[in-house]
Amino acid sequence: FGRGMTGTAGRTGAAADTVKAFENIGAAPMTAQVAPHSGFGRIIERGLNLIPGSSFVLSDRVIKQAESAQKYVDSIVSLMIGTGQRSTEARAGRAISEGIGQFINRFKAKAGILYDEVDQFIPKGAYVEATNTERALGDILARGQYTPELQEFIQAPLIAKLKEAFDKATATGRTISNQALLPYQTLKDLRTFIGSKLDDAGQLSDLPRGDLKQLYGGLSQDLADAATHAGPQAEKAFRRADRFYKSGRTRIDDTLEPIRKNRIDAEVFNALMNKDASRVAKLMSSLTPDQRTLVATEVFEGLGRAKSGQQVAAGNVFSFETFLTNYDKLGPEMRSALFNKMPQLREALKNLGKVSTASREAKKFLPNPSGTAQSILQYGAAGSVGYALMAGDVLTAGQVTLLAYVGPYLSAKMLTNPKFVKWLAEASNVPLPRAPGHLARL
Repeated sequence: FGRGMTGTAGRTGAAADTVKAFENIGAAPMTAQVAPHSGFGRIIERGLNLIPGSSFVLSDRVIKQAESAQKYVDSIVSLMIGTGQRSTEARAGRAISEGIGQFINRFKAKAGILYDEVDQFIPKGAYVEATNTERALGDILARGQYTPELQEFIQAPLIAKLKEAFDKATATGRTISNQALLPYQTLKDLRTFIGSKLDDAGQLSDLPRGDLKQLYGGLSQDLADAATHAGPQAEKAFRRADRFYKSGRTRIDDTLEPIRKNRIDAEVFNALMNKDASRVAKLMSSLTPDQRTLVATEVFEGLGRAKSGQQVAAGNVFSFETFLTNYDKLGPEMRSALFNKMPQLREALKNLGKVSTASREAKKFLPNPSGTAQSILQYGAAGSVGYALMAGDVLTAGQVTLLAYVGPYLSAKMLTNPKFVKWLAEASNVPLPRAPGHLARL
């Protein structure tokens, strides 16, 4: 009987798992929702949904399920970010922006430590060749030399001043070796200065980023050559620091900065959601645990948020259909990138996914409560009762009332009773010899 009602013959545990998911979110299922494909229960409920005395029972259950789902979402949000707290796109975007800034600061501090480790292998006060730096400065300033009238607009004033200072600082070295020589520490400090210019977007308007990168590359090559000449230990330490810097710089330039650049908080969050899963994973790994939680919680909370036309002023109406649509849009890679280290959210998504799927499947069998057929039956039943009473036929009026209202109402109440639905779901797993005992529990 239970397998027939739920349509779970051959699918041991399917109905029970669905019931458990409903229980986990604090909602009560209907028989049609625990029948994944077919079943008499679903057919009966489809008919009851058209009858005046029972349709409102089913409709009310659907509304209460959405309310329970929203309460469940709210409880998970409170668990993740604190009681009474709300996650918003602006708040999540602000966390992303702050997280990127903090990552950059941590990255620069770590890179500085690694480069400082090279210093112990370089003799204090040692002069090193700066030929690559000199070449980079010359190449940058050579642009526009064939059109002097435009040269001052093409060249950045800072680069010209830097070249002038560079020539003065290396003049002494040239008289000895005919090479551009600078103290190792001076070269290192100069690269740090240029690196800070690269990081500061506010100062890039009159200083082309390409020029800065070219100059930074020349400085880096001179420092690498100096480390190589200083011996294998210095070279090894420099290569380690350089690998770390290049990897971090690539993450910042290609993934992190494009997300937050010239955007307000809410736009930062939306920019993240438009990136591919691999970039989102890199961003999430760059944030602190609290920042990751805030971002993931906002995504989680928004998955089931009903569309504006279905919302109330508080903006907290849950939609199972919207949840499934948004959940599927994320895809497995994006879901992994966002929720990988958050077991509470993954479990909540699993429960909501099962309940939402059950609700979607049931909708195929339960017509829209405002459908034409339902309206006809409702008005027809009411009209029949009224006509019978006007004619003085109390018996017929009672029979119509019993058939159209009382009987369907009691049937709908039974098929939406949590204990009965759970009993049906468990019945699909009971071996035939134990069926009488399970039937006795009803």
